[in-house]
Amino acid sequence: MRGIVPEEKNYAIGWTLSTFLTLAVVSVVWSFGF
Repeated sequence: MRGIVPEEKNYAIGWTLSTFLTLAVVSVVWSFGF
């Protein structure tokens, strides 16, 4: 199995963090009944 190059790893981490932050913002907005 091919190893993950640093660029791909960083991209995956960035995508995961972006998704998590988006969900967090949506959850907060939803909690305030927006």
